[in-house]
Amino acid sequence: MRKIYIIWLLITSVSFVYGQDIHFSQYYLQPQLLSPSNVGVFDGDHRVAVIHRNQWSAVPVSYNTFSIGYDGKFLKDELNNGDHVGAGLSIFSDKAGDSKFSNLQFDFNTAYVKSVSTTEPHFISVGLKVGYVSRSINYNDLRFDNQFNGEFYDPNLATNENFAKSSIGYLDLGTGVSWLYNKLDKMQFEVGLSFHHLNAPNVSFMNNGEIKLDRNVKFFTNSKFKAYKNIDVLPGFQMQKQGEYFEFVSGTSVRYGLEDYFGRKTAVTLGSWYRSDDAVIIKTGFQYDDIVLGIAYDVNVSPFKKATNSRGAFEMGLIYIIREVPTLIPNKSCPIY
Repeated sequence: MRKIYIIWLLITSVSFVYGQDIHFSQYYLQPQLLSPSNVGVFDGDHRVAVIHRNQWSAVPVSYNTFSIGYDGKFLKDELNNGDHVGAGLSIFSDKAGDSKFSNLQFDFNTAYVKSVSTTEPHFISVGLKVGYVSRSINYNDLRFDNQFNGEFYDPNLATNENFAKSSIGYLDLGTGVSWLYNKLDKMQFEVGLSFHHLNAPNVSFMNNGEIKLDRNVKFFTNSKFKAYKNIDVLPGFQMQKQGEYFEFVSGTSVRYGLEDYFGRKTAVTLGSWYRSDDAVIIKTGFQYDDIVLGIAYDVNVSPFKKATNSRGAFEMGLIYIIREVPTLIPNKSCPIY
């Protein structure tokens, strides 16, 4: 009975994940996945973001997700009052299960970032995403009831299954809007809303079938508040709804600034977050000037923990920011983030 229960948990959990998009516990370390309005919204000129997630390694249907993205600021000199255009490219890769069910996604994101105040650092960003997704599945390692000869499994027997396709591709469209208030070392606050799969693409592997990918809506915040001298508090949350599935991730991290070495800002972070009905997330990180490293571990608390032994996912992400000009601008009342 215990084995049957674990198999049932595997089936229902796989169905749940296949109905959702790629997601990360450290969602803020892959800003282009969060919303196309996030491109070009950072303190610097160019940004590279890399993140890897390994989920459910304790069970046969483990997931490996990798993403890399670049975005930058453009037309800064041609536009006025700190306005600029953000543009970026991101690549996402995901693979799971014995069928090696794979997603490979290429997204081009662009946004217009508008300063809405001449005295305060308020900005609004509106973005657009155009992407292409390739999905594939390998049937070779799958087993079917027709390959059971009455005594044991025989891989040489025909499956009698009619597989129409082993790969598909489709266009994917999205948009988003964000508002940012950024006082640099004093206070930062961002809130955003994004819409993904606006064209509801067909993701069926059958020639005569049609399975529409549900539209995804995300609402998120990222913030940083100065608590005491070299201590910052970083609360945030992300909500997303896709079809019948809903996900809510929230929590707070604390950032402790260390003594500056060679004129570089150095800090460590530690926090606890929670994904609704799924996992408690322990996060830590390290910052050295314009390099930010984040590490997260998901402790599974859902009924699926009977199969995973509470081992959820390990995740590591890195952001590297490149600056073309010095960031210290004396008497600048409205800093460009």
